[in-house]
Amino acid sequence: MEYTKKINFRIGEDEDFCSAEQICGTVSLKDQSEDFILPDYLPDVKKVIAVFPQCAIKGRFMGSGTLEYEGEVSYRVLYVAEDQSVKSVLFTTGFEEKMGGEEFSEECVELIRPLCKNTVVRMLNPRKMNIRSSNGAEISVYRRKCFLPALYGARTLDDEQALQTLLTQAKGVNVLSLRESGLTLSEDVSFEAAMPTAEELIFARPVLSVQECRVLEGEAQIRGVADIFCLLSAGKTEGGREEWLLLNRPLSFSQTLKNEGLHEGGKCFARLLPEGMEFRLREDEFGQKRVVEMDVTYLCDLEVFYDKPTALCLDAYSLERETEKNTVEKRFFAPVAQLKGGFSVNESVTPDLPEEGGYSVVCTFAEPFLHVAQEDKNGKVVLEGECALSLLLKDSAGAPDVRRTSLPLRFVTDVPFPEGGVEGQISVKASGVRCRLDKNRLSCDMELSFCGLLMGSSCYAAVDTLRILPEKRQKTGRRGSVILYYPERDESLFGIAKKYGVRPDSLSFEEEGEGAPLMIYCK
Repeated sequence: MEYTKKINFRIGEDEDFCSAEQICGTVSLKDQSEDFILPDYLPDVKKVIAVFPQCAIKGRFMGSGTLEYEGEVSYRVLYVAEDQSVKSVLFTTGFEEKMGGEEFSEECVELIRPLCKNTVVRMLNPRKMNIRSSNGAEISVYRRKCFLPALYGARTLDDEQALQTLLTQAKGVNVLSLRESGLTLSEDVSFEAAMPTAEELIFARPVLSVQECRVLEGEAQIRGVADIFCLLSAGKTEGGREEWLLLNRPLSFSQTLKNEGLHEGGKCFARLLPEGMEFRLREDEFGQKRVVEMDVTYLCDLEVFYDKPTALCLDAYSLERETEKNTVEKRFFAPVAQLKGGFSVNESVTPDLPEEGGYSVVCTFAEPFLHVAQEDKNGKVVLEGECALSLLLKDSAGAPDVRRTSLPLRFVTDVPFPEGGVEGQISVKASGVRCRLDKNRLSCDMELSFCGLLMGSSCYAAVDTLRILPEKRQKTGRRGSVILYYPERDESLFGIAKKYGVRPDSLSFEEEGEGAPLMIYCK
């Protein structure tokens, strides 16, 4: 296991004031355009059905004011060939990024989530295609920091004992980032009894998703599902048209990651990314090609957040000397809730097809996406997004054709929308996809399941520096006098004590009831 960062609790600091501070939160994307040529053994391209990009971070470096990372994008292209067959091809390219930050150091924890967006394929000629996409990463960098205000000026023991502070407790976190590569998943996927024998494996794609992530003492337990999607050729009809088989099977698996830096009570988000894969069509015990062998190597990126209540100084003054302070707005992130759930989708759309129909659906590639959108009228977190559909069709003559469309997605969770806003890391997968064409009207049914982590944020204006001046404090009120003070609306006891130069815990109400005065004794 490659252990990215382990929190280093520095000695000599007040733990009540320490937690992780986010010093960078950004999305870095660069447009890339590259030409690719088909291998000689593949037939010419007539029309692209779909492109499935897979993005992974291969290396990273943090330190000396620099964050560097390099990644790899694999474009798996499914297409209709000039001879009316369906084929697939895999192209791979790399990308890299270097960014600077004065606070970037080896003590930081970097969370780098790979991104590949807006992928477009353009045919240049039957054997050459151009692929454009925006490649990069969503980056969060956390650094452990103690939020005790820096104290300047007179530093005698009496000066420090005379300081009065107004403290609050912020919801903060400590962050742990782990990565383990070289994990393996091997399985034999057999055909259902009603399916005919295959002749060729055209296209295979595993989609790995996390269903549950639990952090225990010294280990993280991950339960996931690998959705195996295989498109196979079943030979040709008497008219010379190719027939296809669709093999779609979910495989459950579990994985345990061990590391001494893991402790019970953390909230985690895991991402599983294929590193390499091999699919083979082989014969069963009866000599028929009805088994697909699968060997997938994948990596796991694990992010763990531990709740860490953090003390902040919102105001301060001295009983004896004049002081001046500087406040800085601080933003704190904390886990709100683990997400886990699902919902059904039943939608109809009208893709670009002739009104008279004549088309039939061979298979549908569904790629859903969800993000945190807003809160509903009851104050719950809402997830919104869309499900992109790539349709492999047959026209009235039995020739392959392609169409693309999308479905809107919306789901109201049972999680209250926190004050200050929320952001989320969400993985979602589609299963049981069923699409039916009625002329040019497409009806789709599917089940969506999602898993993730919601992070809330809050801002505080905290005292960053406090300077004790040499001048004696000019207190309000004659020495030895007792003052009856009638607080104004929303006036705090701390503000009143600061005004008269007394301890906040020395203030008391002369009598009970609304509008009762405070009795202040000026020493």
